[in-house]
Amino acid sequence: MTNLPEYEGRATRGGRIDQLVLRDFLENEYKMHFEAERIAASAIQAIAPSVAEVMRTAARLLVRAIAACPEELFALEWRDLERVLYETLDGLGYEVILTRPGKDGGFDLQVVHRRQDGGIETYLIEVKHWALPAKVGTGEFEYLFEVVLREGASGGLLLSTSGFRTSLLRSRTRIRRKEVRLGSAPKIIQLCRSYEQVYGGPWIARSVGPELLFQDTF
Repeated sequence: MTNLPEYEGRATRGGRIDQLVLRDFLENEYKMHFEAERIAASAIQAIAPSVAEVMRTAARLLVRAIAACPEELFALEWRDLERVLYETLDGLGYEVILTRPGKDGGFDLQVVHRRQDGGIETYLIEVKHWALPAKVGTGEFEYLFEVVLREGASGGLLLSTSGFRTSLLRSRTRIRRKEVRLGSAPKIIQLCRSYEQVYGGPWIARSVGPELLFQDTF
């Protein structure tokens, strides 16, 4: 500031570089501000993780929190729970796609399992994270059943943290029960704990089949 032409106060010490930078600002202030912002952005990018990395790290912490304290499951928002399940299944070795909110086509997660013989199995997961006393009923089950048939999937899993209505549990046919399984809060907690067991040691990806996905479902 003391090197500005209009400055009339007491001079301060400054080097040759200060004078050169000041000259450039006076000759093209817009360009110099742009360059300063570019340098600052590069520095921030070098030390700060991306939004995706931050969210992935948060999801991992949430999975481990649920594994340790299952009651934390009910403190999550619905979209956060979907991200937690994505991280859990991806970490367990499945290929997972998390659908866009509002345009999910009738399911929240698509899980792909590649068999050793080269075959591919696709499973659709719909997550209902409702507050009690609301419980999932026959309508939600029938809808996912139709989506599984429409998409040609190998099966479906309907997860509900608040449980299921008695009418649904009684009315399912044997055929539809084979196509779409049900899982409540304990199933989600089980998956989180399986994730914790896998990654309690070295971070090594492991391949698993549908057995773990449908274990303890009904």
